[in-house]
Amino acid sequence: MPTPLDSYRRLRRTARFAPRFYEHLLASDVRIKRLFANTNFERQNALFEHGVHVLLEYAAGSAIGEMAVRRLGQRHTRSDLNVDPALYSIWIDCLIATAAELDPKWNPTLERRFRADIQKGIDEMTRAYNEDVPK
Repeated sequence: MPTPLDSYRRLRRTARFAPRFYEHLLASDVRIKRLFANTNFERQNALFEHGVHVLLEYAAGSAIGEMAVRRLGQRHTRSDLNVDPALYSIWIDCLIATAAELDPKWNPTLERRFRADIQKGIDEMTRAYNEDVPK
C-alpha cells in the first residue's frame, strides 16, 4: 500500500506539483491571494515542497521533521508571517486536490492517510501560532 511519503515522492517527480498547487491555492480564497501578492514563486515552490516533506517526516516521527516543523510553525506565527491557522484547512484541501490530480496511485485510503499525516504538523504549527505573543 502506498504511503503519503511514497505519494510525495511521485508528486515531486512531476514538474507541475508546486505550480499546480499554487494555482489551486491562489484561486481558493482572496485572503490567501493577498498573502502571496509579492511572492517569488520560483523560491516559494521549493519552500512548499520542502514544507510538505517535513510535515510528512514529522508525522512519521522523524526528529529532523520535528525540528523543521517547529521552525516552520515559528515562521508562520503572529510575530513573523502571521498566517491565520484558519487558512490551513484550505491549504490542506488544495494540497489534496493537487495530489489527487497528479498522483496516478491516488485513492481514498491514501487521501485519508495523507490528510491525517499533514494534520499532525499543522496542529503543531497552530499551537505555535496560538502560543505566540507579539512584542
